[in-house]
Amino acid sequence: MTDEKILEYIEWCKRQKLSYKETMALFEDSHGFEIRKRAEAIWQRHFGLGIKKDHTLSDNFENETNFSKPDNIREIIAKIFIAIGIVAVLIIIVLMIVPVPYYEELALSSSWQYGTLPGRRIVILLKSNYLPIEPTVFNMKSTFRVIVNNHSKTRAIRVVAYKSLFDDKPYAYGDYVDGKLVNFVIY
Repeated sequence: MTDEKILEYIEWCKRQKLSYKETMALFEDSHGFEIRKRAEAIWQRHFGLGIKKDHTLSDNFENETNFSKPDNIREIIAKIFIAIGIVAVLIIIVLMIVPVPYYEELALSSSWQYGTLPGRRIVILLKSNYLPIEPTVFNMKSTFRVIVNNHSKTRAIRVVAYKSLFDDKPYAYGDYVDGKLVNFVIY
């Protein structure tokens, strides 16, 4: 087989979009090892690419796994950071709405009136929540809701929350009539 015939065969294989390895495998199967060696030399001489890397296997891997090395690594890292950010935001949201812990054993209850409606005044002392943020309106309302639900038989309830035993004024208070919030103040 002449070099011109080998070159024609290589060009035909390239038009058929066969890879380097597939082309060389065809040469070896149909013409033997010696012709394959000549075909490799002609491929290198005419196309100047040397032994071209076979991308078909890696392309199939990328298509099946949806993972290509340099581009998708950045995307994966970005997705990880986005996921961490979403989790952090969700944790902050949950921390903003959960009830604030309080000392149940130090809760004081006394009689109180909302207008002419008799009720109870409950004073609580908030525990430290060990967070760098102050309890929010949502935290306090959910804390007060827990206390009001525990005293569901009482029609009027005022819940007063202190952050320390030595505070002059309360941190927050809320008035509830028939289980509904009618007045809420946070200082």
